[in-house]
Amino acid sequence: MFRRQLTQAYDYMDMRDSFQYFDRDHNGMLDKAELADAMRAVIPNSGFEDAEYEKMIRDATMRILDTADENKDKMISFEEYPKMTEEVKRIYVEKAGAAALFGGIRPRTMKSFGV
Repeated sequence: MFRRQLTQAYDYMDMRDSFQYFDRDHNGMLDKAELADAMRAVIPNSGFEDAEYEKMIRDATMRILDTADENKDKMISFEEYPKMTEEVKRIYVEKAGAAALFGGIRPRTMKSFGV
């Protein structure tokens, strides 16, 4: 029982720390620019034209907002962050699959999201 509570506490702290890392202006919310920066941390630009890469980042950012932004304020709060990380995981898996198929992008670790 204690072990599970300790694990949950560490998971919470990891998630809180990663949220604070991406919240560059420290307002307690991740806006579109901060979300795009978070996606750049996961999906590096390797072998893409700049415009193509930025479109991929923009599409991923909008997908996260569509999925995780429960109150539709165009920002992700800490309460919405767990849902955001689940969507980022799905995007990560898709991009990793694309990399395996086409030898293109190599997504970075999900550790930056505290997961």
